[in-house]
Amino acid sequence: MGYVATFDAGTTAVKAALTDDDGIIIASCSSGAMPLFTGDGHREQDPFDWWRAFLQAAHAMLTQASQSVPKFDPADILGIIMSGQMQDVIALDGQLNPVRRAMLYSDGRADREAGELAEIVGDTTFHNLTGNQLEGSLPLPKLMWFKRHEPQNFAKTRHVLFDAKDYLVARLTGALSADVVASSTVGAMDICRHVWSSRLIDAAGMDELLFPALRNPEDRVGEIAGRAAETTGFALGTPVFAGIGDAGATTLASGVTKPGEYNINIGTSGWIAAISPEPITDQIGVANLACTTVGAHNGVSVGGGRNSDSRAGGKSDGSGANKRAGGNDTVKAAEGGVISDVSSGDGEGAGGGVISGVPFLNAGNVHRWITSVFAGNRICEGIDCEDASCEGTDCGKTDCGKTDCGSTACGSTACEATACEATVNEGRGGRSSYVAHGKGRDDRANANPRPSTSHSLSASVSRADYSLMGAMLARSRPGSNGVLCLPYLSGERFPVMNASIRGAYVGLSSDTTAADMARAALEGVAFSIRQGLEIFDAEPSEITLIGGGAREPVWCQIMADVLGHPIEVFRNADVMPAAALSFLVQYALGRFESLDEVTERLRACRDSVTYEPHMETVRLYDEVYSRYRSLYPAIDGLG
Repeated sequence: MGYVATFDAGTTAVKAALTDDDGIIIASCSSGAMPLFTGDGHREQDPFDWWRAFLQAAHAMLTQASQSVPKFDPADILGIIMSGQMQDVIALDGQLNPVRRAMLYSDGRADREAGELAEIVGDTTFHNLTGNQLEGSLPLPKLMWFKRHEPQNFAKTRHVLFDAKDYLVARLTGALSADVVASSTVGAMDICRHVWSSRLIDAAGMDELLFPALRNPEDRVGEIAGRAAETTGFALGTPVFAGIGDAGATTLASGVTKPGEYNINIGTSGWIAAISPEPITDQIGVANLACTTVGAHNGVSVGGGRNSDSRAGGKSDGSGANKRAGGNDTVKAAEGGVISDVSSGDGEGAGGGVISGVPFLNAGNVHRWITSVFAGNRICEGIDCEDASCEGTDCGKTDCGKTDCGSTACGSTACEATACEATVNEGRGGRSSYVAHGKGRDDRANANPRPSTSHSLSASVSRADYSLMGAMLARSRPGSNGVLCLPYLSGERFPVMNASIRGAYVGLSSDTTAADMARAALEGVAFSIRQGLEIFDAEPSEITLIGGGAREPVWCQIMADVLGHPIEVFRNADVMPAAALSFLVQYALGRFESLDEVTERLRACRDSVTYEPHMETVRLYDEVYSRYRSLYPAIDGLG
């Protein structure tokens, strides 16, 4: 039997999973938490910490496999493939050593440089070429910042990578590559042609030779070299594949392949992913990622130059037709880049399919916040309270004695505990045999001193607290007794892009309970997600839900009722990206004849439960939603 080694290089840890031919995980583990350096609005990590975490996870995975699989041999591993955090700036010297710490996706230090770039190329041109807004968190403006503020370090730089996994691939193979999905977030790639844009790179004052070769996720980019084999324990010559950015891996795993299929991810922050025939460029806050492996079928092919004639009909927000991204631009491949499988090379672009994503800064962090405030150790937990009607506000109990979560069975939406590895759990009282681990895409709310490894509320929320919150929500009623919540705890990116806006409650009375306020906050997040879905034209045919927030049943039902559509919730969402990565390798090796077959196989791996909307509650939420939409203008008007 052959195996595939998969890794996810996140912000908090590196996770490893060894899968068999059927995508079933036979060994899995996670590294310890990695330091996060913050201050002055900067957010950085040391790539050497990524490498150390990778080695820790790889060694533990191989050890676990040797103990559980008879006659296991690392030489039986068919390939190594990774997903990773995107939109980083990783500067390397000629020996592939980091010149400085990596600037992360959530680091928005380059607002000035973004403004300067906008003056040179124009916001509209940039948006049409890249499919994304020009802002200071994009790597291209941050490279401009780097050149201006650290000229000596910049002078040492010979290569730049943009995804944590690509640094790990370089350490393993010596190859400098970037997948086109993750590279969509750089601010330098033509999203329709899938090549670096000389126009944008030149405007930024950069040398295109710094940039890595663009590859499709399933492309073989190298093999384990001698030193890497000795260090990692993998066999010499083991193939290594390009891999895919974490948002792309999640989208592929969710089975979203065509317009009308939507995947909602509730980690610390949130994300709606959908396939669009063309980039959506007339909506502020919408991100567009190149679509190659993900969605490269079902009529939205990008490899052979096939374009859909128009966007699917359906709901529209009334703001006008979506504009087609792309334009006349001089494009080149990075030095050494093998792009024959990425671009059609016929001058017509690589096709129109894209992953359109709507990002929310506030999602699972809201669940964690209400749990800390209304069910945490600073107020009554409802434990040993003699008042059966206690809502957790007046019991008088002030010390719960809870400590940091140290369980692999952690039920937290976004557990940051070092011991929480989110590995396969061998059955938990009839629940899913897998334990999900909420991993957020944005850490802007973190205000801890540098270096930091956790969010400010993580230590104050335990698994028991989440259980108590679940019981409290089960007692709540739809509509929260008239209470509305604008859940903007950390500013917001969609439906408004406002870093300074904060949340608010409206409609409180002497009858308001903690359960009302907790439920109103989760309803507020659901209303934000409804606003996100309304920007897409295609009526929903399928809505799936993943992430730590999907483990709260009441919230899942709220989602179904607010959206007025059945919600399929993955109970094994934490392992699906590993299966998706594994099948990409098997596709590259010829086991699957088409990407449709890969998608069908992934759908067969689903372990899910469907929440049906309650029509009476749907009608109630339709009324509440119209009131909710008036909240932001009123709150923002207060200054």
